[in-house]
Amino acid sequence: MGCEQIVTFDSIEDNENSNSPAQNNNLLIRQYTGLLSQDNTFSDTIIKSNDELNDNLRSFIPSKIKKDNNYTYNIYDDILTKSEKVNFQDEYIIAINGIHKVLRVEELNGKYLIFHDNQPKEKNSYVAIVVKRISGFNPEFTLASPKRPFKSEM
Repeated sequence: MGCEQIVTFDSIEDNENSNSPAQNNNLLIRQYTGLLSQDNTFSDTIIKSNDELNDNLRSFIPSKIKKDNNYTYNIYDDILTKSEKVNFQDEYIIAINGIHKVLRVEELNGKYLIFHDNQPKEKNSYVAIVVKRISGFNPEFTLASPKRPFKSEM
């Protein structure tokens, strides 16, 4: 029987102030958060082009959200409004639901290894991280620790 190791950081600042060699290998450029449509079939994915961004993430983001008991246009979601600027020649997007915040991303054996804060989030929320592109035709990603149950399942 093995033992899983869960790696977390108390805060991004604590991790960024360390002088470890791993700190210089952080592939995380920036991150976005937003809401997904209710009862969606979204699945975690790596996005490598604008077409994939439309098919695998934007199509799951609602164009209207409920605010103060009224529906209003979802103008604050940078992914939906296309105000994010991603150069797919040098960067990819990794979109994950149910994660509160990504702390860092490293490359491990040709895969993205994603460290997060282990805080649960609602099933209909997402975090989209822009990461430096690593070599390989079809890169994959893995979480350094498993997702916690969605807030609605707790």
